[in-house]
Amino acid sequence: MKQPHSRGAGALVALSLTVVLAACGGGGITVSGDGGQVKVGTDGAVKVQASDGAGVSVGTDGAVDVNGGTDGATPSGSGDGSADGGDVVLPEFPAPRVPDISAMTAAAGRTEKAIAASVPLPPGVQVVGARCDSKGYVVNRTGLTVGGGDDGSQIVARAGVGQVGAGGAGQLVGGGVVYQVNADGSGQAVAGSSVVQVNADGSGQYTDGSITYQVNADGSGQYTLGEETYQVEADGSGTWTSSVGVITNAGDGSGTWVGSEGPVTVAGDGTGTKTGMPIKVAPMAKFALLGKLPKLNKLKPVGKACGTLIRLSAGVLFDFDKDTLRPSAVPLLAAVAKALKGSSKAIQVNGHTDSKGADAYNLDLSERRAATVAKALQGDGLTAPLTIHGFGETQPVAPNTLKGADNPVGRQLNRRVELVIP
Repeated sequence: MKQPHSRGAGALVALSLTVVLAACGGGGITVSGDGGQVKVGTDGAVKVQASDGAGVSVGTDGAVDVNGGTDGATPSGSGDGSADGGDVVLPEFPAPRVPDISAMTAAAGRTEKAIAASVPLPPGVQVVGARCDSKGYVVNRTGLTVGGGDDGSQIVARAGVGQVGAGGAGQLVGGGVVYQVNADGSGQAVAGSSVVQVNADGSGQYTDGSITYQVNADGSGQYTLGEETYQVEADGSGTWTSSVGVITNAGDGSGTWVGSEGPVTVAGDGTGTKTGMPIKVAPMAKFALLGKLPKLNKLKPVGKACGTLIRLSAGVLFDFDKDTLRPSAVPLLAAVAKALKGSSKAIQVNGHTDSKGADAYNLDLSERRAATVAKALQGDGLTAPLTIHGFGETQPVAPNTLKGADNPVGRQLNRRVELVIP
């Protein structure tokens, strides 16, 4: 990735060396010390490598190439906030959330089944009922929980109306969902084949066909979807078994991955091994907690039902900082277009980013990605009118930071493209 020279100059200044000269075989010069190194080739090319893996290369054509180092930082902040560089890049971890049963509708269920009939739905794809404000903008931007929040749960989307007694017990009915609520907030919610059982401490279970969530009060638990299993402990450690292989996460930056790259170990300090050979690999992020289930007597209506919402994670559709579809995303969008072929009203295609990078950059990236998705859907035969919107970082579904610290799980959830089908 070629970058302006200003970043390269900063890296050069930051590199401190105790000078040791060694003649290169071809007449070049190598300067080493303090874990860093400077190489000057016979063709005049210069390469600077610091002890933390950061570096700058200046080619004979004057081009400057910058490597952000073991923290995975990149010179120009984008809306993705993803790690870039290194010998091995780990797969994007899922951020499972208990689906918003209050937004489960018959139309959303039919749409989800129609898409899944053509391709298996990967993690990062969600189909629910949309609830909108008076201007037609989606207001149920999250589910019942976003796997975080300062108190362990972050309730944003709420729905349901009915009779609740003075003690907090009763029944709520809304959008085809029936809530049986106890005075302590525990109870059961049923929407067709979907069932949520909530305990007073926030633990419980969600089931819907092949999907099952077992949630503990501390946010740990297990998520299964067919043959995929995601087991997470309260400290962020756990095991993820899926089409990418098996990832074992120690929760301290280290772990293992047995998948497409072969056996990979992650030391947690920017180094590791691949099939036994030393490599550079960013520390392994903690797994996302499943969060806590909100007490059912906290539900209240917001917005009004306005159709179906298909939420597609940017990590499913695009590579880091790109607006070109990944090859694996092509059949997914073809399946979406096929499922929506009967639609005639205008469909919103909305792009969103996290808060990393400049506002203007994020807005542009979100617009470009929304346009790419719209073009693909039209190319796959979708004839309904499409309206394209880029919202940048202005409509997060999860906090980008928690208690003043970066929240990678929240940022991952915020990077998305959403389709709103009337």
